[in-house]
Amino acid sequence: MSMAGDGREPLPHGPDPEVNHSSIGSTSPERDPLTSLMEIRGSLMVFATVMASVTYRAGLNPPGGFWTDNIDGHKAGTPVFQDVYCTRYKIFHYFNTSSFMMSLFILLFAIKASINNSDITKIMLHLTVLMDVITLIVSYIVGAYEDFQSSTYALVLMLMVFIYLVLEATTLIVRLCKAIRQMAYVLAKI
Repeated sequence: MSMAGDGREPLPHGPDPEVNHSSIGSTSPERDPLTSLMEIRGSLMVFATVMASVTYRAGLNPPGGFWTDNIDGHKAGTPVFQDVYCTRYKIFHYFNTSSFMMSLFILLFAIKASINNSDITKIMLHLTVLMDVITLIVSYIVGAYEDFQSSTYALVLMLMVFIYLVLEATTLIVRLCKAIRQMAYVLAKI
């Protein structure tokens, strides 16, 4: 508040009339079409970089390390995990590799300058992020826990996250099907 006689006008109360407050934090149609994806571009790049780094490291240094010698029928340089738990190693390897590839896809998508802002693109990107997290969770569970009973608490927590992600993915798949159906309907009218 200005003092009497100081020559300044008092500040108005309430929102600034020159700022369109209705568009802040909303997805109103008058926004720039690329804005919504461009706003999350930085977050996607950080997410994808961290996920790619974690899965890359796990792929090059799998749980259990490597055999260092050729004794007892083991070959030096091969993963111990592969020889001791062959099925678990295969699951770990496939899910870890899938997570790594999805992380690279998300990273390349976020780097790409001309992003298509269609509903289908957003849903596919969201599904890819969810699948990336799910595959990382599976590879972590398979690689980190040898005994189910010793890891029950952690597995229950991860199962809850996994269930949430699957439900979220299901919702996105339903939205994707609706968007594709709507696009097909529009194209059929042309």
